[in-house]
Amino acid sequence: MNPRAIALFSLTLIFASVWGDSREGLFQQGNRNYEAGEYRKALESYASIAAMGYESGPLYFNMGNCYYKLGETGPAILHYERAARLIPGDEDLEVNLSLARLKVVDQIPELPRFRLLVLLERFVFFLPRSALWILMWSSYAVLVAAWILRLLWSRGRRFTGKIVWAGTLLLIGSSLCLAGQIRQEREPSEAIILAPEARAVSAPGEEGIQVFTLHEGTKVRIQEVSGSWVEVLLADGNVGWLKADSMARIAQQ
Repeated sequence: MNPRAIALFSLTLIFASVWGDSREGLFQQGNRNYEAGEYRKALESYASIAAMGYESGPLYFNMGNCYYKLGETGPAILHYERAARLIPGDEDLEVNLSLARLKVVDQIPELPRFRLLVLLERFVFFLPRSALWILMWSSYAVLVAAWILRLLWSRGRRFTGKIVWAGTLLLIGSSLCLAGQIRQEREPSEAIILAPEARAVSAPGEEGIQVFTLHEGTKVRIQEVSGSWVEVLLADGNVGWLKADSMARIAQQ
């Protein structure tokens, strides 16, 4: 191998190791500060990790806990929602997110949804994306191996046939769930109101007629962006324009 390539690869491993050690050290420091009741210091440690471009369910969960302890409902819900995308179904996270939502002024009722669509959504998001990628490629590998074994071992066709069917079902299921999650990311994104109070108007601009007012912690769906204004859709179907700096997207761009 080229000596220059070897040196570059070695430096990459060293930097990755140092970066990983630094990240782990900050995370542990944040945990110690949180246990000591120093929530602002703990948040600074966690935020330093996030600033490195690292995303993690436990990291966002801990940041949400810090904001909750500091009485900052909007940022707490924002980070709980970010964590929920990475560790769906986590019981502790769901409990904390429910408690934080109780502090939101705007309790907006959701429009009724078809039961089948709710069940389908739960199925698609039952596993995180990383697990779906592993499941999809593992299923593909098992399927290929089963077909090869089926061709070479004529007496075991019944056994390999079952493996082929199981591998096919897992491959199709994991691929469809993965496609569903990717598709949702490309659809209008969701955001959390961070401003204490946000005035929604009928059209983008200060001259628009006020249609409703939202408060910190309310979840909205972004429909359209026009300059510094964002059109949002509420859970009850109402639509209005808000200033972009009054909210933060859950899925970071």
